[in-house]
Amino acid sequence: MKRRKFLKRLSQASATPFVVGGLPVTLLANNHQLARMVNENNDNVLVILQMHGGNDGLNMVIPINQYSNYYNLRPNIAIPDSGNRKYIELDNTLPDEEKVGLHPDMLGVKDLYDRGRVGIVHGVSYENANGSHFRGRDVFFMGGGYEDYFKSGWMGRYLDQEYPAYPDGDPNTPILPYDGQNEMQDPPGLEIGRDVSLLFRRDDTFPMSLSVRSPVAFHDLIESIDQQNVGNFPDSNYGEELKYIMDMDEQSHVYGQRLKEVYDRGGETSVTYPESYPFASQRALRNPLSGQFKLISRLLRGGIKTRFFLVRIGGFDTHANQVESYDPTFGHHAALMYHISSAVNAFQADLRASGTEDKVMTVTMSEFGRRAVSNGSYGTDHGDAWPLMAFGKWVNPGIFGGNPDLGNIRRGSLSMQVDYRQVLTSVMQNWMGSSPEEVADIFKLDTPEKRAAFLDNQVPIVDTNFVTSTSEEFFNDRFRLNNCYPNPARDETRFNFYINNGGRVKLRLYNSEGKMIKVIVDEYMNYGEHEIKFNVRGLPAGTYIYRLEAGKFTSSRKLNIVS
Repeated sequence: MKRRKFLKRLSQASATPFVVGGLPVTLLANNHQLARMVNENNDNVLVILQMHGGNDGLNMVIPINQYSNYYNLRPNIAIPDSGNRKYIELDNTLPDEEKVGLHPDMLGVKDLYDRGRVGIVHGVSYENANGSHFRGRDVFFMGGGYEDYFKSGWMGRYLDQEYPAYPDGDPNTPILPYDGQNEMQDPPGLEIGRDVSLLFRRDDTFPMSLSVRSPVAFHDLIESIDQQNVGNFPDSNYGEELKYIMDMDEQSHVYGQRLKEVYDRGGETSVTYPESYPFASQRALRNPLSGQFKLISRLLRGGIKTRFFLVRIGGFDTHANQVESYDPTFGHHAALMYHISSAVNAFQADLRASGTEDKVMTVTMSEFGRRAVSNGSYGTDHGDAWPLMAFGKWVNPGIFGGNPDLGNIRRGSLSMQVDYRQVLTSVMQNWMGSSPEEVADIFKLDTPEKRAAFLDNQVPIVDTNFVTSTSEEFFNDRFRLNNCYPNPARDETRFNFYINNGGRVKLRLYNSEGKMIKVIVDEYMNYGEHEIKFNVRGLPAGTYIYRLEAGKFTSSRKLNIVS
């Protein structure tokens, strides 16, 4: 891919939090010069979904073939393997030793998986993880190992390469008009929240903060300033903060104007996002991700060129009351699983509806997992490895790595199988378009050993065939309606189909005019392959259509009947 190279001389970056559409947003910006796009042929977007607190991955992704060990390790919080609230069997085409179950409140992830939009990586962590929230978060954000103490984050170092602050070598160069190709008028990164994380930090920079309630208010506040008298700021906290920003970067108003423009242009979505957890005692808990994803989708519809987004959901530090004592399928963790699953599913639907699904990938991050052994407070303590999830049309769908060995638990925790950098190097190279040399710089892989471990040994989470997605093939391997046999039929024929979910199945026969002639099947059927005999005697010769409906899967084929 042809890439443009710019000067590496960079200014101190400023990160400016404010509120867009009612949500606080942090802009990752340059003080003196808006960034230029480096990769003309790749405007792909990466969304990082940060799960604050350390997610209990073992109640999220359950190894079915080790269920007895799983239950024995955590009998007071284990998700059941039977009943109305049993785990969701994710993929019955996998070998028995690889089959997993999802938490029962993750139907949205199951739906996306069946569409070929989900990749799950087992056992993600880093060597010598110490179980500290702050240190674990810093390690993942800085893109290093346990022994590293970088002052910048891996996204910040990517932006050092891709977005020069002084494209003409002069820090006083005025901002050029945005022509839709060469100048980057949008902030390279948007962080939903009021804090600036290490993830976006560049070397030798410091954060600045400004909070307003909407893009319109932000724009109006900036426009109200007398540009001939920059000391004339509103007498308010906003005014004081804005004066500080304007002193550091006189071009800050461009971001307000631009965000208002793309936000207004994006308009409202027709997709319904989940508002709250609908079950049990956690019913009142609102979904904290819906508004964040809805905002990102609206900005993308409006034409924003931002490459990175960070969204957050907290509450995963579940030492106690992770589940309800009367039912382990309900409780605080269940609500978190529902929030993630349902919000991501709505986000993907929104992207599909607006025609932007091709350009967005979402990856989950958590500072650590939790122990396989539960405690006496219906919770779990700090652990090590956890399952990472990636979502998007160009994700390589499926399961990566083997199920954790629950018969070999080290200090109560799941063992690491994959270093998180083996996933992120693949994302940065194969999705964001960085060269191997640039990826090595981003993650500071400065020795042959580190390059071999993290760059040459990537997890292939990205489908690199950007012409034909593997998702269609993936879907057809798990849901299919085959040709009936014999066809043409005189006396009887056999319908054959495979479904990857148990559920209600309808198989109907229609004549050539679209009128329903016969309901062949209308009942609950288990997952797997099914064959249905059907007597065609008595039906007039001609062409018919048989149609299968199984959940979201529908398919039709022709049947010819002869006399």
